[in-house]
Amino acid sequence: MALQAEQAFKGGCEHSKGTFGTGTDMSWPASGLARRLSVRTWGWGTILSSERCLFRRMAAKWVSLQARARLHLADRSPYAGVMTLEHSQKAAAKAPVVRKRDAERTKAALMKAALKEFSQHGYSGARIDQIAKSAKCNIRMLYHYFGDKKGLYVAVLEAAYADLRRREAELAIDPDRPLEGILELMRFTFHYFQDNPLFEGLLRAENMMQGKFVSRSKPVPEGAFTLKQTLSALIDSGQARGLFREPLDPVQVYVTITALSRFHLANAWSMSAVLGVDLRDKAWREARLQHACDLLRAYLLK
Repeated sequence: MALQAEQAFKGGCEHSKGTFGTGTDMSWPASGLARRLSVRTWGWGTILSSERCLFRRMAAKWVSLQARARLHLADRSPYAGVMTLEHSQKAAAKAPVVRKRDAERTKAALMKAALKEFSQHGYSGARIDQIAKSAKCNIRMLYHYFGDKKGLYVAVLEAAYADLRRREAELAIDPDRPLEGILELMRFTFHYFQDNPLFEGLLRAENMMQGKFVSRSKPVPEGAFTLKQTLSALIDSGQARGLFREPLDPVQVYVTITALSRFHLANAWSMSAVLGVDLRDKAWREARLQHACDLLRAYLLK
């Protein structure tokens, strides 16, 4: 009986080794009989040792088959060999840039739509869902980038002032030509408000709330610092040359410039009806600009 058990066990191991060698059959037909017979004749230590060796061979063969299958699928792929390491690194490097550009484009679209909505309807009348719809963006992105309606309004307001200050800084103003410098600022401001009616509407909406948000902003007054410095330098230069009257306050001068640039825009409809003159007419506005420059010149000069 012991001799039969030993032969059966050896036969099962040899059969298992042979079938694993082909890679086509993973059956284990003889090992069960071998285990049953060997329990009665051998000790448990021998059985467990033999089983452990066979299990290791099975695990190693299974890992090898999986690796072959993956290589086989990769070879059959129409894109095999196309994606090199260099390409994958370039794609990984470009991915954040694309996401960043998408984010910037989405924020710009939301702010553009918000500027129109706040300018036409004010802060209280503006609707968040309409802004998202006009920007063709998911409303969740609006809350993601700006937090809430207040955050979006403040961002739009500060961006509008920043654009005005940036355009002012681009003017080629020469301190050695003070009168021409102030008149150049007058012409720029006049055209800026005329060409940006949404900014004019935003300012009206903010003033209807008594400057609720602009008074809490830090970037807006900080941005006007350079403007006040420029005007002060022009006034000092004009007075040093004996051109300008004394005293002159740079803040008063700028308020006069903005008043001459905005009043006819803010009241165009009502004053056109009252006076019987179309204040929106292009020729009238050109004459208005010349009139404003003449007034400012007469005020500045001695």
